[in-house]
Amino acid sequence: MKIKNSFLPLTLFTCLLAIGASDAAQAAASKRSTKLAVSQGISSPAITTPVNFSHGFLYTNPAVAADFQRPYISAEATTGNGSSDYGAELGIGNGSAGLAAGYLKNDNSDSGRFGAIAGLGSAGISAGLGFHENATYSLGMIFQPKGTHRIGLAADFRSNGGHTSIGAGYSYHANSVIFALDASRRSTNGNSDIMITPGLEVMADIFALSLSYDLYMNDGNRRYNDQIWFGLGVGGEQVHFAVYHDYQNDWSGALTFWM
Repeated sequence: MKIKNSFLPLTLFTCLLAIGASDAAQAAASKRSTKLAVSQGISSPAITTPVNFSHGFLYTNPAVAADFQRPYISAEATTGNGSSDYGAELGIGNGSAGLAAGYLKNDNSDSGRFGAIAGLGSAGISAGLGFHENATYSLGMIFQPKGTHRIGLAADFRSNGGHTSIGAGYSYHANSVIFALDASRRSTNGNSDIMITPGLEVMADIFALSLSYDLYMNDGNRRYNDQIWFGLGVGGEQVHFAVYHDYQNDWSGALTFWM
């Protein structure tokens, strides 16, 4: 959902965050993992699609791999801009260490994109690294990854001398609410674009709704438009389905199974 006049949506979004924060203040901290994507995936990355799906100037924080509790497999698809992507990823973990690999193919290309992440962590800190077939290496850390207040750091580096991206974020986790504020910067060809994304996720029983607002700064060439994107999720401990609008593509979906 592209936004050209950001005042109204930003005002409405701020009101929604205020309502969510008020509710969150009444709830105890939750230690469960994030299954539905929110914000840019730096401070609260989703465990369902961390290899193939991402949003913003960075790949999803690879430190999320340390949060994998057991084996999982996700089937994923996106569509938009006259093309579609299809892929899958498979991961394994024990709650303190994990790894995952994925493959995503565009229907207009003869080749696909391979990626992999690995992470190691504890209650106080987790760290991870990743690789994607476009010669991008990722590094990430999350402080207090199972706590109420979480801080994430991430960076992507192109080994062939292309763009470099860095990011940081904060998130607040309660029993039924997640508030995340992630920011990233990409430096390429003399440009240094900044993207800030506040996001709110509300959970009720097996359902979840996330709403995030992308705000671009230092974009002198006006290459980007501010936008709102959302995700809807349903599922439990064995299976989860998520659908997104304006996240990975115009429309994206993922079906995840845990074994």
